[in-house]
Amino acid sequence: MAQELDRGPCPLEWFARCAPQAIASALKAGYKVYDFIARPGDVVYIPSGWWHAVLNLTDTIAVTQNFVSDANLEDARAACIVEEPELAGLWLPALDMALSRRRDKI
Repeated sequence: MAQELDRGPCPLEWFARCAPQAIASALKAGYKVYDFIARPGDVVYIPSGWWHAVLNLTDTIAVTQNFVSDANLEDARAACIVEEPELAGLWLPALDMALSRRRDKI
């Protein structure tokens, strides 16, 4: 029998209960907190490494992209190993092979 995952609170409950605590902790630690409503046609850029949460107020289509370049490759590699070890086991060998082929072409 498959083990059921604890999915935590639903999004509305999280934003009502947990978000205020997270915001208070971030402010107490000296971080800036940005809270806004994106309107149709807006583009929101979240810098690498920034924690964020999104609550869609209406039906929404989102296009997201995680970009790894030479500038943040080592940070992305280290974060993947720590935060997503199963993904790292799949991604890092493929990445190393691609980088090796790229070096051969230079």
